[in-house]
Amino acid sequence: MANHIREIPLDSVKTEAPVAVICAEMPEEYPTPFARVLYAVNGQNQEERLRFDIDKQVFIDHPENDQADQSLKDAAPDIARILGSGRLHQLVKWLDNPDVPQNILDPEYYPYEE
Repeated sequence: MANHIREIPLDSVKTEAPVAVICAEMPEEYPTPFARVLYAVNGQNQEERLRFDIDKQVFIDHPENDQADQSLKDAAPDIARILGSGRLHQLVKWLDNPDVPQNILDPEYYPYEE
C-alpha cells in the first residue's frame, strides 16, 4: 500500500510575525494523533517539518529560533482544533473501510486477561 500524505492548510492560524504556519501533513490511509507542521519565518518556508501531537496540543520538535518556538506554542490550540476535526472525519472514513474489522471498537475485540 502506498503511503499517501494529505496536506491540511493552516494559513488561517494566527501567529506573531515573522512566523507563519503553512500546512500540516498527515497520512491518508489511517487515523493518527500526530502530524508534521510546515512553517515559515520571514516568508521563507523552513525545510524541517515539526512533529505535532494533536491530542496533547504540543509540538514534539522545536525550532531553534526562540521567537518562532513561542509563536508556534501559542498557535498550538488552534492547530489542534483544525487538525482534530479533520482527524475525526478521517477516523469515520477508516472505520467504513471493509478491510477494517467491524467489531474493532468493541471491548471483546481486545482480549483482556485478569
